[in-house]
Amino acid sequence: MKHAAAIAVFIAALAAAQHASILNLKVSVAMAESLTAVAEELDRLQYFSDLPHSEALALKDRVSKEGFGAAIDHPLRFLNVDAEDLAEGGVGQWLSKDLAPAFNSRDIDLGNVDVDYRDEQYVIAVAGRNVTILSQAELATPDFNTWEVALFRSVILATELIQSKGSREQFYNVNGGGNDGFVWLLTPEQAEAIGKLPDLDSRDLPTLPEMQ
Repeated sequence: MKHAAAIAVFIAALAAAQHASILNLKVSVAMAESLTAVAEELDRLQYFSDLPHSEALALKDRVSKEGFGAAIDHPLRFLNVDAEDLAEGGVGQWLSKDLAPAFNSRDIDLGNVDVDYRDEQYVIAVAGRNVTILSQAELATPDFNTWEVALFRSVILATELIQSKGSREQFYNVNGGGNDGFVWLLTPEQAEAIGKLPDLDSRDLPTLPEMQ
């Protein structure tokens, strides 16, 4: 009887393991199918079209296999932003250096970028625009959230520059607000497709800039 019981337990355990294996296989297949579908949709939406042909094909293939981690490995779309730097006079360098890959690939010439950063004001002049990043009143207000406001206005300005030639692309924030944020250059349709990646963490969802 003990032997029979042991065999029954073993068979039950084996069946459970097989069932779990089948479930894992189904999940893996569903994940692969989802990643492939998103990669195809991004390709249709020209997410890869600003890259050389061979690089575009390679990145699309990686997205179909690796998902989010590959999607952000787009050197002309997924770029750094540091809210602290922006709040402390760095918006000019951010536009002309960090975002240069995006602007250059779209033939957008920023021309001279002049930043007036003083206690009285923080203004940038670029491509015929004069934009106040932080006003005198804001700079003089104790505990004013300069990081958030500078980030918001800088990203809005960057989008206006990108759209100056008729593009529908805009810069979305990813994990923004601190020293290690990113912006993601996407059309609304591309952003929606990115949101379908099955391995995308909610914290990494591209969001349009907003002030709290």
